[in-house]
Amino acid sequence: MKSQTPEYDIYDQPQIALIPAEGGTPKILNATLDRDVSGPRWSADSKSVWVTVEDDRRSHVTSFDLNGNKKIITKGDRVFGSLQQGAGNTWVTLSSDPATPNEIYVIENETRVGSHTFTMSFLNRYNLHP
Repeated sequence: MKSQTPEYDIYDQPQIALIPAEGGTPKILNATLDRDVSGPRWSADSKSVWVTVEDDRRSHVTSFDLNGNKKIITKGDRVFGSLQQGAGNTWVTLSSDPATPNEIYVIENETRVGSHTFTMSFLNRYNLHP
């Protein structure tokens, strides 16, 4: 991640930059997005980068493919954070809204499944350890 303009690093609106291993010009995946992104994570197939995008006291899970195409995964009057990848194309994140504290949300195949009342047996099926 890098800031858009070095002279304004204090405002620090991060960007997702892909840089070839051999060096070269960075490719900015979220160049047209005027919102903060955080917590970048590679997808299991390495074809996209998943992030949390902040927007007007809300934050949502969003993915960017390697061409910079954006796909919004979550929506609504919520805050999502602590995005982690599970097995395959499964993700877990914490989420809250103005009326409820953080809950664990599951995202499977790029579709938000929702919050879960859980036990360890529920969490074990998502293989969350590194």
